[in-house]
Amino acid sequence: MKMNSVGFDVSMSSEIKLKKINNMESPRVSLSIGGAKFIAVGMDMFSSSLPKNAEYFFPLNKEKIVWIKGNVLQFKKVTH
Repeated sequence: MKMNSVGFDVSMSSEIKLKKINNMESPRVSLSIGGAKFIAVGMDMFSSSLPKNAEYFFPLNKEKIVWIKGNVLQFKKVTH
């Protein structure tokens, strides 16, 4: 995992977990980073709004499927 001020990338090695996320109507993931717990939600990659009640978001394509770059899922930090 590479973390910086705007977010982090996670290599997805589990096709089962990815399929589970893709089958969710409103994808939402709980994360634990350095002992702190965070929520990440999926949102349209072309949306100009930011999600409420989440610290991170990850992109969904127009079919509402999680957008993966290669095997990397990109989480972006929500800044208000």
